[in-house]
Amino acid sequence: MIQMDIIQSVIDRIREKYVPDGRVELFDLKVIHEQERPVLYGETTSRDAYREILSETAGIATRIRLLPDEVVGENLWGVIYNPVEKLQASNSHASEVLSEILLGTPVRLLDVKGGWRRVQTPDGYIGWVSEGLKPMSGTEWRDFNRRQKVIVTAIYGFAYENPDHLSQTVSSLVIGNQLLLTGETDQFYRVAYPDGREGYIRKSDAVLMSDWLQESDLTPDTLVATAMRFMGVPYVWGGTSSTGLDCSGLTRLVSLLYGLIIPRDASQQVLIGIPVDHRSDFSGLHPGDLLFFGQDENKVVHVAIHIGEKRFIHASDYVRLASLDPVDPLYDSFNAGRYLCARRIVGQEERPGIDRILNHPFYQP
Repeated sequence: MIQMDIIQSVIDRIREKYVPDGRVELFDLKVIHEQERPVLYGETTSRDAYREILSETAGIATRIRLLPDEVVGENLWGVIYNPVEKLQASNSHASEVLSEILLGTPVRLLDVKGGWRRVQTPDGYIGWVSEGLKPMSGTEWRDFNRRQKVIVTAIYGFAYENPDHLSQTVSSLVIGNQLLLTGETDQFYRVAYPDGREGYIRKSDAVLMSDWLQESDLTPDTLVATAMRFMGVPYVWGGTSSTGLDCSGLTRLVSLLYGLIIPRDASQQVLIGIPVDHRSDFSGLHPGDLLFFGQDENKVVHVAIHIGEKRFIHASDYVRLASLDPVDPLYDSFNAGRYLCARRIVGQEERPGIDRILNHPFYQP
């Protein structure tokens, strides 16, 4: 038993060293007593942690997988083909929904189990998806990234079988969906899905992705204006799409619509950009700043977007406005009482934790 305790302390030390955030790296190990000897089981995505645990436990039987491994095969990439795909905590529909992934998003494949695939998204989050993605080899994935695409800019929309909005629908669409461009008419783009389906979407609902990436103009005012487009969207735990949003899903989606990939959760987002409002009197806030709430800065549980005059927009029951000013009719005493700090991402796009789609490795040809 003493030996097993020592092994567990080694596991804990290596996890803390290499995998401090289990949302973006895996280090799931356990030691089991078998036939009167300890055996180390588990899996990790960290090559450094894998090497060190093997070195530190030399002489002990190990059954540790470094993911991805031969179970995944040659298709180490995938692209989401549903408008919104749930990312879940385990390979079960009954498990917690961690996040959502939008149509056209490339993901890294880590594992396969029972018809489910464990994936890593561009923001680093790791979870499981059931169906919903087209597995690709490295060559296929690079070819997909090279091809011209359109991005949906309407909050909601549809793809149709013919260039006619009265024709049969192919699927619903949401803002941020990306589809391959295969042709166009006067009023429609002809598009293809990663799984091979084809359809037409209105030009009024989408733009060429190349133009969108070049023309995105992130300013305090444009960020706020984009956030306001989601007013009334219902709160959904794990939601990152216009079908339903949680608090950090709203900030993440608004950032994505300016070609930026930021971390998934509020407790991760509080680490990006630059700190503002050092005196906590709101005098240093600009529109577009992210506001963080919680028990203390080690326990951030909520995020909002400042829109000016101490007002903010956030996802709470539904996307709505609130205020930190006690004399404002929209005063939110609960969140005012747990306000922690603010961070600015506008103008800080080159700082760590903020990635441009143009430069992100998942999107490179």
